[in-house]
Formats: sequence, C-alpha cells, structure tokens
Amino acid sequence: MNLNMLSGMFIGMAIGISLSLALDQWAFIGFGVALGVAFGMAFSEQDDEESDERE
Repeated sequence: MNLNMLSGMFIGMAIGISLSLALDQWAFIGFGVALGVAFGMAFSEQDDEESDERE
C-alpha cells in the first residue's frame, strides 16, 4: 500500500506542478497533493481487490 500511495503522490505532484506553472498560480501544488492522495488510494484499492481474487 505504501508504494502505491507514493506512486499516486508522484503523479499528483507532477499534475499540480504542471498546473501551477501553466496557470502561474502556485496554489495548485496543494491541489496536486490532494489529487495524489486520491490516485494513491485508488491504486492501493485496486491492488487489494486483485490480491483478494488470487486467494
């Protein structure tokens, strides 16, 4: 789960930094962090479902 959360955070931060640079509003970095947490939760939930099917 931790690796999935980390991957989600990287994706979210990349999106947040891209939006911040494109719109010249640095507040979107915070949006990227929140989006990264959502991505991380989605990735970890997907892996949990796959591991349940294997058992």
